[in-house]
Amino acid sequence: QQKIAEIKNRPITTIMSKDVKNVRPDTPLSDIIDYVVHGNMHMFPVMNGDKLVGILGRRDILNATFMMDNIDFSKQ
Repeated sequence: QQKIAEIKNRPITTIMSKDVKNVRPDTPLSDIIDYVVHGNMHMFPVMNGDKLVGILGRRDILNATFMMDNIDFSKQ
């Protein structure tokens, strides 16, 4: 019980990721996939200048690539 209380009261700075890769809204998905595969990163703050406009996560990337696999480009 005491150990759980100690963990719950720790400041988030003791557990948060400090090596963060910001991306811009116009960053190509291929670049993000490269960061995930080679940089072992899985969450990306999306910044437009100094304003946070979103968070891109591994699930978002997987969903986007899955959607691309289901697109029939021959009809376009």
